[in-house]
Amino acid sequence: MDPILLATKTQVPPLTRQLVARTQLVSLLDNNVVLHKLTLLSAPAGYGKTTSLVQWAHLASRPVAWLSLDEEDNDFHRFFRYVLEAWHRTHPEIIDSPLGLLLSGINPQADDVLASFINIADRLERDLAIVLDDFHLIADESILRALAYLVDHLPPHLHFVLAGREDPSLPLARYRARRELLEIRIPDLRFLPAETAEFLNSIMTLDLGQRQLAGIQQESEGWITSLQLAALGRRMAPAETENIILSGHQRYIDDYFRDEVVDRLPEEVLRFLLQTSILDRLNAELGNALN
Repeated sequence: MDPILLATKTQVPPLTRQLVARTQLVSLLDNNVVLHKLTLLSAPAGYGKTTSLVQWAHLASRPVAWLSLDEEDNDFHRFFRYVLEAWHRTHPEIIDSPLGLLLSGINPQADDVLASFINIADRLERDLAIVLDDFHLIADESILRALAYLVDHLPPHLHFVLAGREDPSLPLARYRARRELLEIRIPDLRFLPAETAEFLNSIMTLDLGQRQLAGIQQESEGWITSLQLAALGRRMAPAETENIILSGHQRYIDDYFRDEVVDRLPEEVLRFLLQTSILDRLNAELGNALN
């Protein structure tokens, strides 16, 4: 294998002690991933996609291979070498397979890699799920085409699980029509009222009443990160208010939006948002006039 590959990218992240058990979501994944070629967890930042997958990966009744992606993985050969290394953790013998030999060479032909990948997967005797976390960072067309080809030709025991902040450029409509796609989106990822109560009172030790919890659940709409950041703000300044404030003016939420949302926007999108932020209402004509 390529010696520059980072081992931590292909390890299932550890479970933290202070964690709300997403029992319903874990059960949904464990029962349904194996019934679909592709599972998609798609939601904006802060909805707990990775955390939910980590819980499931540690509790899954079948092997789970894990790959944490970053922008540097937008290279066909690097991407598939990492996928192979993730697969290697659940099936050590794959390193000596034709696929392993191909990827140990210099720039093997993409068609050979894909054919070998499918042929090796066809030998699996039990289900394997390959998780590709932060897949929204992958924009390389050759990788997207390759993954679409793999999904179209996957044998029955191999399944891909993609998590990202936006839908990938894959033929999702086709997979949806064929019932090959399991979609997990914001409504599935939101904290349920009982999970919100457990997080705020048991983990964050805030001792909130039912009325406060109900108000926070409604205001946050189950967005996990807003609960965490607002609760941290309350713990840092408990005397300022008796209620948790879910607002962009709250320091930690403001910092999160700046770092995880605003700073990641394309320059033209950011410029448009700044130009139109002075408006109380927005329509196409006003937006064009200000842009």
